[in-house]
Amino acid sequence: MNTHEERPGASGEIKKSNVTDNESGKIKGPHGVIQGYNGIAVADDKNQIIVAANAYGSVAEGQYFSQMLDRTNENMKKIIRKEKPLEGTIMLGDNGYFSEDNLQKAKSMGVEAVIPDEQFRNRDEKMKESGRRKGKEKFDIRNFRYIKKENCYQCPNGKKLLYRGRVKFTRNEGDKYMSKTGDCAECPFADRCFHSRNIKKNREHYIFLYQGTRKIFRRR
Repeated sequence: MNTHEERPGASGEIKKSNVTDNESGKIKGPHGVIQGYNGIAVADDKNQIIVAANAYGSVAEGQYFSQMLDRTNENMKKIIRKEKPLEGTIMLGDNGYFSEDNLQKAKSMGVEAVIPDEQFRNRDEKMKESGRRKGKEKFDIRNFRYIKKENCYQCPNGKKLLYRGRVKFTRNEGDKYMSKTGDCAECPFADRCFHSRNIKKNREHYIFLYQGTRKIFRRR
């Protein structure tokens, strides 16, 4: 065990190691948790050809966006023999890859990254008009009132979320505001504030603000 190097996660915390395969990680899937790898691939939209792929021992994919972009760039250099093969291209990704660092990385390479943030469905007027999400939209920062004098937020149920300092997560860093556990336990808006599977769990609720982009990070 002493011969293995420590593996910091995306948040900076040291991950638990596996003495047999230290590069693998705990991967949660439909059949439970396994010790294994998460495969990430980049495919060409026109021809549906995989142009870059790699396996990582982590379920969180967003932290590897930069590495995959570099890998794709190097592969395409060899294929089309251009110094900047990705310049002027468009790269699509799901919201798991959304972060300031990832967007800036793509911009530096002349790539237009189209990556939605975690709250895009709540702002999409077309989705609201379809009726599928009517009355089911999750709360976002617009539903919480900021009280400057107290440096806190007031939720739609009138409870206050107090400032708890700076915090860093996998893809974001900013200020943390938390409510009291008891305030959320019987809240009539719980199903719009948390994911349904977490409503009954006895955890705290906090808002996460990211570099001036008003955005909620919810846990309970």
